[in-house]
Amino acid sequence: MNTTTLASICLAGVGLSAVVATLTGNPMFALVGGGTSVIALLLIAALVPSGQPTKPIDGSKTNTLAVIALVAACMTGLAAAAIIFGHVARDQISREGGRGDKLALAALIVGYSEVALSAFTAMWLVTFLRFH
Repeated sequence: MNTTTLASICLAGVGLSAVVATLTGNPMFALVGGGTSVIALLLIAALVPSGQPTKPIDGSKTNTLAVIALVAACMTGLAAAAIIFGHVARDQISREGGRGDKLALAALIVGYSEVALSAFTAMWLVTFLRFH
């Protein structure tokens, strides 16, 4: 999987967040989901240098769970799945070898960021509604 495909998945996550926000009438879906998708896109750009070949030289395959974790991290509301798949993928890669450790790490960063941002948003909403 190359960086163009991963970037397309992240941008699809931004679009999905906007659709969910429109359907539910809750703009927080667009804020949280779209923001984490953009973070994932920036992490992909930072973790895969432009001069690095995208195909494995040694014939090893990219861990499927690492890719699934990153896709889940780009989707609104799937932070828990991204965190679980990211940890499992990193464990598999450390035990069995293979590629995708940085993808799993990016999924973990985005997943935990989404959880933290969601918790902060919920606390802010409770405080705002309580005092206004």
